[in-house]
Amino acid sequence: MKRFPAGRMGDAPARGLSQSLARAGFQLQRLQTGTPARLDARTVNLNGMEVQEGDVDPSPFSFLNATVANRASHSIPVREGSLIDLTQDNQVVCYKTHTTPETHRLIRESMHLSVHVQETKKGGEVDQP
Repeated sequence: MKRFPAGRMGDAPARGLSQSLARAGFQLQRLQTGTPARLDARTVNLNGMEVQEGDVDPSPFSFLNATVANRASHSIPVREGSLIDLTQDNQVVCYKTHTTPETHRLIRESMHLSVHVQETKKGGEVDQP
């Protein structure tokens, strides 16, 4: 039940950004993405889950990009004039699982605790701790 401001992938949160934009005359609205939490795969039993690979040729999210840089190319020198190529795919494998009737019951009984539901009902900003 903890909430805390955070930025993308470990970045600091953009504190005060909404207020600055509002003071500059911009009309603000809230976008609820509903992005699920990420789990550390080392802490989950993945047996029986369906593996979902990333796209072989992923499409860019933004029209400003023509390609997706999904490969990391690293070379390390072994000796003078000799390198080991460590090029690898940056995509992370996902795993699909299914819920049970018991899980659905727990969700229904706990919906009133959801930050997304609370924010949608009141239509405001998330309170800062």
